[in-house]
Amino acid sequence: ELMRKFALWRVLRWELSPWLETRKVKWVDGRADVGTMEDGGIPPRTPLNAYINNLESMAKSARKLGGEPVFLMLPAPMDQDVVPPPETVRVYRQAMEEVARREQAPLLDGVALFAEKHAGLECFLDQVHPSREGHRLIGEALADLILNSGLPAQAAATTPLKP
Repeated sequence: ELMRKFALWRVLRWELSPWLETRKVKWVDGRADVGTMEDGGIPPRTPLNAYINNLESMAKSARKLGGEPVFLMLPAPMDQDVVPPPETVRVYRQAMEEVARREQAPLLDGVALFAEKHAGLECFLDQVHPSREGHRLIGEALADLILNSGLPAQAAATTPLKP
């Protein structure tokens, strides 16, 4: 863990990466990037109905706590490939759009945002996580979305974060 903090170690790993074993996240099928039942890969980690229920539950919890839900559809490096993302990804993204619509909650489409900003692979750390630049793009867009969403003033107000 300590070695990851040293620049020399990171550069060395980068340079040696073609010869090092690639570690895959358990639920990512190396043959198809994201496993799907349709293409013979492994099923998604969370079944679609459970995913929809989770989104609805989080929206209700936010409101119960006095807040307003805001949905974020995260982009992924696969969105920049010439081959479109697997059907499963499209279905799950559509489910989020539908829940946001039913909940009358704002949704930031990170896929469209990254395409609009011509954000490349430098905006990702891996197959899932945005880099510092990716987080900056998402954060600025979320701030704009919240401030211009028509949410109640107390929900859209910004609170300074403590260091």
